[in-house]
Amino acid sequence: HAAIEARNVLRLDYRDQDGQASAREIEPLCLAFWGGSWTIGAWCRLRADFRSFRPDRIDAIAETGEIFADDAARGLEAYLRRVGGA
Repeated sequence: HAAIEARNVLRLDYRDQDGQASAREIEPLCLAFWGGSWTIGAWCRLRADFRSFRPDRIDAIAETGEIFADDAARGLEAYLRRVGGA
């Protein structure tokens, strides 16, 4: 929650549902519990698109020291529209 409120860019070592590892830098937008799992809604810089990340699949997490800008095109309201929540 602190990273979301402070708009801190996070670096993740992440595993997808098949166990494939990737390194991601994300701009975290929300933390929600749905579908039986916690999910971080974020702008993924690697994919240049919105993505949802499950915290139980994060192997390592660190702040980059960068603060991301408030951008309506990739902010919380845009994310919610994309996933059908608004």
